[in-house]
Amino acid sequence: MENYPAGEMHASLQELRRKVGTADRRLIDLLTADLEALEARARNAEEECDRLRAGQESEACFRSIFEEAGIGIVLTDRDWRVVRSNPAFRRMLGYSAEELRGMRIADFTHPADIDENSALFAEAVAGKKNGYRMEKRYLTKAGEIVLVCLTATVIRDDAGKMQYLIGMQEDITAQKQAEEALRESEERYRMTFTESRAIMLVVDPETGAIVDANPAACSFYGYPYDRITEMTVGDLNMLPAEEVPREMQRAQRGEREQFVFHHRLANGENRAVEVFSAPVAVGGRTLLYSIVHDITRQKTLEAELRRTGERFKRIFNESPVGIQYFNTAGRLLHTNRACLAILGVPRRNGMHGYNIFKDPFIPELLKNRLRRGEGGHTTVTIDLGLAREQGLYATTKSGTRSAEIYTSPVIDRETDAITGFLVQILDVTDRTVMEAIRQRAFDQIERNMEQFAILGDHIRHPLQVIQAHADLLENEETAERFREQVRRVNRYITELDAGWVESRKIREFLQRNELL
Repeated sequence: MENYPAGEMHASLQELRRKVGTADRRLIDLLTADLEALEARARNAEEECDRLRAGQESEACFRSIFEEAGIGIVLTDRDWRVVRSNPAFRRMLGYSAEELRGMRIADFTHPADIDENSALFAEAVAGKKNGYRMEKRYLTKAGEIVLVCLTATVIRDDAGKMQYLIGMQEDITAQKQAEEALRESEERYRMTFTESRAIMLVVDPETGAIVDANPAACSFYGYPYDRITEMTVGDLNMLPAEEVPREMQRAQRGEREQFVFHHRLANGENRAVEVFSAPVAVGGRTLLYSIVHDITRQKTLEAELRRTGERFKRIFNESPVGIQYFNTAGRLLHTNRACLAILGVPRRNGMHGYNIFKDPFIPELLKNRLRRGEGGHTTVTIDLGLAREQGLYATTKSGTRSAEIYTSPVIDRETDAITGFLVQILDVTDRTVMEAIRQRAFDQIERNMEQFAILGDHIRHPLQVIQAHADLLENEETAERFREQVRRVNRYITELDAGWVESRKIREFLQRNELL
């Protein structure tokens, strides 16, 4: 039997009713009433089937969401016991489904959070809340703490009585740890920024505005915080206005992080500063974090050191005394023009490879003192021809030169280590010749003085004889003439004796003062 649509059947019966008699019409009316009742029951049955199908689909959807959700979901009853849990919740706590089923939520809630959580649950059971949200801590099976954000929703029956509570919890342990780390980092930064004695500025590279400044910066520049944070870097930097943004852009791009500028203080003073700048992300924008070092004194010392170095360089090069600097192995590192002139070497490269420990003209005693890090002094004779033959240095002179050698170690003040040797060479060739001449003159003076003394003695004795003979002469006039001549010669001898005494005093004075 084929299915006949109820609507068409009803229309056919109405058409038939118009064609039949009264008795048949009553029968048709009964059939029509039964048919309408059947239609109503059919519609009700179809609607019920639709509801069942929708419920099955909803349950399947819920089950899929429940099982596959990435957040932990747990279903509890009115006694706060676990009815059902999803895999994510079980992974979070380290329990199996069987272990969790029947456990009370308080069994794995951190003791410090139980009171707050149980109070909220009690309000939900009493119908005062349809749900709640809180951050709480769970204890895993291994005893570790898991921090979650819990969203709880009450499921009630038609009478409004709580049947279940479904709790969805997101593990926010890592998030909270990151937030705590960020908070601690910000606190450390703020403490470092505020408490540091280093001058620190935070600058907007787009506008040059000073966004922040620490107390050290306010003290250094001489501006209060409210004033300096209204200024721009250009107000401090003495660079031309067009160069300041260019340098900030270089720092922002990371092309350069170290700069040396001159900054103007509130009192108008110009200070040399070394600035270290690096880009930092703050509140969604890139700023420059700058640390400023006052290097004015350093720059002053560097300038003085350069001037001192130049003075020493001039002294080194223009000194009439030969100066050489050797490393600890005895290798010549530097020499001045006077030394080259003494040794007859036209250019500095003519001394290339010279080693003082290999110089045959330097006494071994002095070399040993150098090896021990001791100073010394000696006089040497340098044979320039032999030095050229042995390849000590490229001298263009011949003959010998007398030189006084003074040596001293160069010591590092910080480590007390010997870093080299300083050798001074004084050409005493001419002085040696003059000393020889002086010695010969001195010897001649000694001989002359001795001869004068002998001569005086030799003359006095004949004069005494002449004086005696004069006294025997009968002619008094002749005798007086002899006596007068004897007196004259005696006066000469007395003057000669006085000159000898004076010469002796002068010689002794010259000897004491090393002039002879």
